Amino acid sequence: MGCIIMSTKIWRMCACAAAFGLAWLMGAVAAAAPPLPTDSSTSPKFRLTHGSGLSVCDAYVRYLNERSSPFALYQCRIDDHGRASEYGFSVPDKGRWVTPIQYDEFDRSLLTDVKEFLWQRDANPVFYMTTTSWGQWRNTPEQLQEAHSSFVSQFDSRMDGGFGGYYISRIDLDNDGKDETVLRINPCKNSAQSMLFFVLDPGGHKVDRQKTERLLAHPARSKAHWGDFRPLFPGEADSGGTGVAPVTDAVHGVRYSIFRFNQKNYIDLWWYPHPEYSYREQFARGRLRVFLNEGGASREVCTVQVHP
Repeated sequence: MGCIIMSTKIWRMCACAAAFGLAWLMGAVAAAAPPLPTDSSTSPKFRLTHGSGLSVCDAYVRYLNERSSPFALYQCRIDDHGRASEYGFSVPDKGRWVTPIQYDEFDRSLLTDVKEFLWQRDANPVFYMTTTSWGQWRNTPEQLQEAHSSFVSQFDSRMDGGFGGYYISRIDLDNDGKDETVLRINPCKNSAQSMLFFVLDPGGHKVDRQKTERLLAHPARSKAHWGDFRPLFPGEADSGGTGVAPVTDAVHGVRYSIFRFNQKNYIDLWWYPHPEYSYREQFARGRLRVFLNEGGASREVCTVQVHP
């Protein structure tokens, strides 16, 4: 039996709104990620390519460059520990942590809706098939049903086990003076960083698809025209023996943070890995992006290049 690609995470609150963050953990992927740096001498350096002169961008890059941790991109970028407040940053409401032992019918129903939103918008079904089945993949209804069942099973396993629950927060993500109920999966415990996030409907029962779509900074797979497979990157192992590998999806690759600066809430986004380039190219081609949602629209206010 071939190995199955793993992923997932999540959490909740009563009568609320929610955000879901950062992409799910990969189990057996075609090419394993290289080890992250372990000392400050290899810490990434950050440079603005867009937004220089804006106070939030200047402070953001200054803070990242002066942090002692070499894991700024992969762990909590803005947290409520250390020196973030000295740069004018704060963490919006982290909310309430809901553990699997607390799940009730409300939680299970909400998480089912989250799963379906992810499956329809962001999941690459090939990631939930065995590597030995890649050569026979034809995107048939039967294969999609099998992939969906595997996706749901892995999601539930991660939510009940590795991720251990999810957060429900009240955060004004679109800066209109009214808080949204936000559900976040795999969050940093001391920050509003997570994998993906979701805005919930006013009752906190379902994903508000329209508002979540407007606030997410990464495109849906269908709009990005990302296929199921891609050619192998240079030096990448041929796990499926087919000369191709699954295109990374947001469930595996997206990492968000939510932070506050000068009375406004911002969202930042980093891909690791990205659907269009390899781990080795992430610093050369990847960009850390900061978005401001305001007046019913989202715009990128800061773009940061990373120099390893």
